[in-house]
Amino acid sequence: RISRDALKGLLECTENFCVSKHWLPDSFVDNVYKQYAHEDGIMLEDFQRLEKDGLLLEGKLNEYEEAFAAVDVKGTGLITRECLGKLFAALGRVMSPEELDRIFDEADLDHDGIDFSDFLGLARTHLELRE
Repeated sequence: RISRDALKGLLECTENFCVSKHWLPDSFVDNVYKQYAHEDGIMLEDFQRLEKDGLLLEGKLNEYEEAFAAVDVKGTGLITRECLGKLFAALGRVMSPEELDRIFDEADLDHDGIDFSDFLGLARTHLELRE
């Protein structure tokens, strides 16, 4: 059985990579857990369905790293609000300043700019990155 806390770790990591801070919003983990868990946790068949549904990072991490590097044009390790707006526009999702502010503020967990950990959370909730 997989508990909610164990699920959070599985969703945030791959076999070869795990950032040092939690980056997924609790609401995202709660929704996934609610969708796949039974009363006593997530069983093997539920986990297999979760994997099939594409909720694990495996195979997507390179895609996220490339997208982050493309947006982090100054190479500072942080994405600005302006660069995030350009990313969304390039993906065909032009946003109002208010919507962009809301998404940026939600993603910027440390309030220091969107670093790669923050970006992974943002990608989970707002970006469709496909090969």
